[in-house]
Amino acid sequence: MLITAASVRRVSEYVAAHLGRAMTLDELAKIAGYSRFHFARGFRAATGMPPYAYLIRQRIARACEMLAAGDMPVAAIAAATGFASHAQFSSRFRQITGLAPTAYREMLR
Repeated sequence: MLITAASVRRVSEYVAAHLGRAMTLDELAKIAGYSRFHFARGFRAATGMPPYAYLIRQRIARACEMLAAGDMPVAAIAAATGFASHAQFSSRFRQITGLAPTAYREMLR
């Protein structure tokens, strides 16, 4: 089952606007206008990834922008992008990009 492109867009816009705070599957499903079950299945079918993986990727993408933009401390970037801790952020960042956040920043200089 697919969810509509408009629903995916609403969720994507919501995620982008609220990256710094915790989000639940129920919250995202409500924004999309589907039950939790149908949203999770439909979002994955429409985007190729489950909602949580999408959220993490969006947070990492924003963190990459922030790392490139200046000298904001990595711990502050982790907090600003909604990660519970610096360690969680670093682990996810490395998992997705293949680099530690500081190594990514150095690579861009």
